[in-house]
Amino acid sequence: MRLLYEDEHRNYWKGKIIDNKGDCPKLWRTLSGVMGEKTSRHVDAEAHSAEEFAKFFDEKVKGVRESTSSTPLYDVPVTAAQTLDMRNPVTVDDVCKLIQSACNKTRQSDPVLTWLVKKFG
Repeated sequence: MRLLYEDEHRNYWKGKIIDNKGDCPKLWRTLSGVMGEKTSRHVDAEAHSAEEFAKFFDEKVKGVRESTSSTPLYDVPVTAAQTLDMRNPVTVDDVCKLIQSACNKTRQSDPVLTWLVKKFG
């Protein structure tokens, strides 16, 4: 079993090196991983512009789309219960009841405290 794991480990890193051929930054990260070095992902926020940030995510999305382009699409069957026109519209009273029944839990990212919405909402 140990030999099987060692062989799988070796094949994994060989594959990573082959996949990153021609891309020096990725290849160096891969080699650092092979050698067991930990890399710091901390980046100074002042060092990058909004355009660089947007470009990074555009390239990330493009890479994911390219890597999954050969995956066949899953055909989700649509039933009558799943169509929007078959659903009942939500009323203001429904939303108020839902908010009133919610727990008074809040997070730092919440724009308004739950109890405050319940009291004045």
